[in-house]
Amino acid sequence: MTSEKITFLPESESKHTEIKYNQTSETKLDTNSTKKFFNEIEKKGFWKLKDNYKAESSCTSELSITLEKDGKTKTVTCDDFKRDCPNLIKYIDKKVVEFEGNDLKRIYLPG
Repeated sequence: MTSEKITFLPESESKHTEIKYNQTSETKLDTNSTKKFFNEIEKKGFWKLKDNYKAESSCTSELSITLEKDGKTKTVTCDDFKRDCPNLIKYIDKKVVEFEGNDLKRIYLPG
């Protein structure tokens, strides 16, 4: 996701029953809305998060989010999105899906 567009890239051998999970899609974004979103997640403490949130479970659903701004880059990885991920990362995931506009869902969560 940039301030101008968001791209969904499925796994190269994706074979889901719902076609939207198998196809690349690109959505143009309102630059003001995305800049506002980036500023919001910075204010909520993105730069202060740990780089990695480890899971105690072996059944995990990993999520990584990278933010680049003004020459700074930070990646936050959660081993288990559902159980051991900060609320801010879950919020970012939700908002990115909203911006994408195809009502995508995280379909591979731990049982």
